Amino acid sequence: MAQGLFWKWTRKNLLTKKMEDFAIQGALRPSIWGAWEYIFPEEALPDVLAVFGIHQDLTGGMTHHLKLGQFVNKTKLAMLRKIFGAKKIPKEAFEIAKTIPPSMTLNGSYRALSHLGHEIIPGIAIHPIGIKYDIRGVMDNTKEGGKKWDQEML
Repeated sequence: MAQGLFWKWTRKNLLTKKMEDFAIQGALRPSIWGAWEYIFPEEALPDVLAVFGIHQDLTGGMTHHLKLGQFVNKTKLAMLRKIFGAKKIPKEAFEIAKTIPPSMTLNGSYRALSHLGHEIIPGIAIHPIGIKYDIRGVMDNTKEGGKKWDQEML
């Protein structure tokens, strides 16, 4: 289900000097110790936290939809972030995630937006230990008649 979600991705068109938004699909990538990483645009972090049902910093206790158990310990989280090469998720992202509604109505049709936590998918555990920031760079596709972008290299 997580790989079927699309997120807003903003990048700068270097030919027009304008910021442009695109929809890009989230992806899962195998990591170490049998874990998986979820790949998404950096600016979509609060949306990803909301859709995954993660509304509170892990070091603050329990989230609304996730029982944290052994991962509450700050030292363990810090060690896991170091091992996985991740940074601490900014508290502001959790605050914004709390304000994102779990559903919406679009042209009279009800759409549920969240949550991908363990209540929806039995046997699946989501433990957000941190975030990895991708490098930014220039993607030049002008030789093929395309555009030139300054973007996050997902």
